[in-house]
Amino acid sequence: MRSGFLATLFSFLLVLASHGQVVFSLNKASYTPGEAITATWSGRTSPAARDWIGVYPRGTTPGSANSTIWNYTSGTKTAGTALAAGSITFSNPGLAVRDWTAYFLANDGYTILGSFNFSVASAAFSFTLNKSAYQSGETITATWANRSSAVATDTIGIYPQGVTPGSGPAATSWRYTSGTQTPGTALAAGTVNFTSPGLAAGNWTAYFLASGGSTSLGSVNFTVAAAPPVFALNKSVYQVGEAITATWSGRVAPTTTDWIGIYPRNLSGVPDGSPASTIWNYTNGAQTAGTALAAGSITFTNPGLPKGDWTAYFLAADGYQILGTVPFTVANSPRILGFTADHSFINDGTPITLSWVVDPGDGSVQALTVGDGTNVTNVAGLAVLEVSPLQNTTYTLTLNGTLTAQARVFRDGGNSNAFSIGALHLTTGGQFNGTWNGTSGNPDSWVGIYRAGDEPGPDAAAYWNYLNGTKTAGGAIRPNGTLGFNPAKGDYYAVLFSNSGYTIEQGPIRFTVIDEEIKKFAVSHFGPDGGDMRLDWNSLPGENYDVLSSSNLIDWQNEVENIRATGVGSSVFMAPTPEDSQRFFRVRQRAKVVP
Repeated sequence: MRSGFLATLFSFLLVLASHGQVVFSLNKASYTPGEAITATWSGRTSPAARDWIGVYPRGTTPGSANSTIWNYTSGTKTAGTALAAGSITFSNPGLAVRDWTAYFLANDGYTILGSFNFSVASAAFSFTLNKSAYQSGETITATWANRSSAVATDTIGIYPQGVTPGSGPAATSWRYTSGTQTPGTALAAGTVNFTSPGLAAGNWTAYFLASGGSTSLGSVNFTVAAAPPVFALNKSVYQVGEAITATWSGRVAPTTTDWIGIYPRNLSGVPDGSPASTIWNYTNGAQTAGTALAAGSITFTNPGLPKGDWTAYFLAADGYQILGTVPFTVANSPRILGFTADHSFINDGTPITLSWVVDPGDGSVQALTVGDGTNVTNVAGLAVLEVSPLQNTTYTLTLNGTLTAQARVFRDGGNSNAFSIGALHLTTGGQFNGTWNGTSGNPDSWVGIYRAGDEPGPDAAAYWNYLNGTKTAGGAIRPNGTLGFNPAKGDYYAVLFSNSGYTIEQGPIRFTVIDEEIKKFAVSHFGPDGGDMRLDWNSLPGENYDVLSSSNLIDWQNEVENIRATGVGSSVFMAPTPEDSQRFFRVRQRAKVVP
């Protein structure tokens, strides 16, 4: 008895000695379907090449049924090297959702060296938003995953916080999981964007609702805050003494004491009244409160700020709540004070004189050029430049490579088949007809009538329409057509522009509107007047005339040249020539120089 008992005890102790030190585990205790499983062991004394790891349904003893998945410690179903320690991974285990046990088994048999219980469970449903706080109007993105038994009518609804779906008001905003209010495909996972949710400032809850009903599978609380106002200055760098214009919009719940203050940029911390702002005004532009304004602008006309770096603050209700900030600089840097042409039209045959004034400030004039879009002329040290362009030209004065100013000159194209206005002299109340033929005729092309001396762009057109006859672009392309206007008395020019801009496609054509009768060109009077001879003729405003004389009606010489008419009648006085027994005079209208 005793010897048998001792032999049995000895065998049991040998088993303990050979297996008692094995450590066996998995990398997790719970997996989702298809997730990789890694098994690790160590302390295996007397390892065998056919030691193996098998996975069985929980409660199944190895040997009583086949394992569901298995591998040798080589990680394959082909035995490799005997390993006292190591790990293998079941990359695609394919295990069903339930409880399982992994066993470390000895040498192709069923001797258990170690075991580890684990579970395979469906991934938990998740529902999230991309943020927890939004500005008013900001896009809200909802994301979900692991929706089992998804249906096309699964819905995401947004409700005021505290309102339970199905218990009261309908969702303030909602979408099917298709991202629209039309069901699409059933989706177990996906994303929906509420691009313009239209939610008021406050607390809200987004719900994922099953089958378009009121059963919530997940919810997320979030907040919507009123969007901050847009606050800006008209420039980032100002000259000393230059006016500063501040603009704001989108101020929710404005007050009469909202204000704009300007502080040195190096101010420590934020405005709090100590130190006070250098300059300030309420949003009505004064230091006495006026009307509450959600949007507007004010100008500090004489800011008096010394050179340096500054910050403009938009502040709420006579306090120091910051609604917006803009940094800027005051400097005495080089600048262009003016750039002009002495006349706008070049048809008189007289060169255009460009002139400019440049202030170097605290800097220097390092470079100064005038360009016409093709050629660039160095004008450093000069104040004027004569030019004789052959076509409409925009000249650009550039100071130190960055600061620019422009002057535009034109060549009167006169009436042509491509663009015409009929008579160049109209009486008030008469119809102006601008006719085009063979132009691009784009839906955003337009005809503008400008007063003499005005420039398209910086100055507004006195009269204008798109080619469709309205002030709204669109419609069919019109390469041919006519627009009518009734301009008041004055000197004008007409231009056809393309593409809603100021690119000249046809013109300009100069014309005049007068409130007097236009008479046939003829001499209306010739005779003595106070010791001189006076010659009168019917003229057209804006036209140029020459007076010529001859003693034989063959040879003519100029008496007076280039007389510019200012009305429908012009006169010239000439000294009598008693030495001539006879002298003849005539008046000639100068032809315009048209390219």
